[in-house]
Order: sequence, then structure tokens, then C-alpha cells
Amino acid sequence: MRVEIFSNRNTGPIEFSFKLVYEGRPSSQLTRQGLPVTQGAIEEYKFVMDRDLGVSATLCLDGNQLPLNLPNVTTGPAGIIVGGGLIVPFFSLIELCLSLTNTLYVGPFRNTLNAGTKTDYLDIQIGQSFIEQFRELKTGSSKKSNTDISRLTNEIQKVFQFESLDIAPTADNLSLHLTVNGKPYKQHEVGSGLAHFV
Repeated sequence: MRVEIFSNRNTGPIEFSFKLVYEGRPSSQLTRQGLPVTQGAIEEYKFVMDRDLGVSATLCLDGNQLPLNLPNVTTGPAGIIVGGGLIVPFFSLIELCLSLTNTLYVGPFRNTLNAGTKTDYLDIQIGQSFIEQFRELKTGSSKKSNTDISRLTNEIQKVFQFESLDIAPTADNLSLHLTVNGKPYKQHEVGSGLAHFV
């Protein structure tokens, strides 16, 4: 349900903001009160989502909220224009939003055991479908996938400072079999942190 994204410890909305700080040379294309935007200039986009999923946004420039009653305010593909001068370009915000669309949310640890054939949990696969996909990526016909799984295993080995690590699906495709420093372990015999990393 949509209300589950909100905290159950209060009745408040969800609030978040993005703050962009200009670096480098002044931009002759951007202006604040008729002057070129200089290094250290700040744009902050503040968003508030209420419990009815209504969203409001506020734009602050250099710490001051952009008034809604400015004369000659227009928007276009390039950004917000006041009195014929571009004051806020949209490309930075667009780049930020594109980065956010490529994020991956790995939720709290969930055991792959007894998860059945469930295909996903938030942004990751779990259960038997995860085990089957892992087997396909590790031992299937794609050499790139084989290499990627090998690289992933090496990264996990480094994080946990193991001398050696091998990860493979069990024979019944229901769990994982791990060989850590030359010794075999079933998934339930290792800590949930290691399983979560995998």
C-alpha cells in the first residue's frame, strides 16, 4: 500500500532536497539579478510529498526561495528564464534524475531459503529464481556473465578478507553452497551479512 512508504512514528510528510553548487569559472549564460553566476552559487530543489501522495516543490537560489510572482518568468527546454535571462538550467537536474533512475535498492536481508519461486524483492531477485539466475550467470554460455560472477566473487572475497571464496548453487537449486578458505559451508551456516552481499 502507498502509505507504507511513510514513517509510522509520525504523521509528517516525506521531505527531500537536492543541492547543486556551481564550481569553476563564472557562467556568462546564467544570471542572478542580472549578474553572472559565480563559483559557489547554489541551487536547491526541495520536495515535499504528503500522505495523499501530493508533491510540492520549492526552488531556492543562493539560500533564497525563488518568488512565484516574479515578472517575465518563463520555462523552456533550457531552464527557467527571468526577464530574458537564464537563471536556472535544467541540465544539472536532469542529469541528477537520470542518475537516480539507475540506482539499486537492496533491502534488509532476506534469506533465499524457503522463498520458493518468488522472483523479486524490491530491486533484487530472491528465492529460487535468484539461485537459478546465479547458476545461469556462473555456468551458462555467456562468457561475459561467467567473468562478471567471477569478478563479483573476488570483490566479496576482498571485502571479507578471505584467502579464497567460491559461491555456487546447491544441487537442488534451493540455496547456495560457499567454499570459504577451502572449507565448505551451506548458506545457513554463514552469517547473514555474507549472504546479503551475495
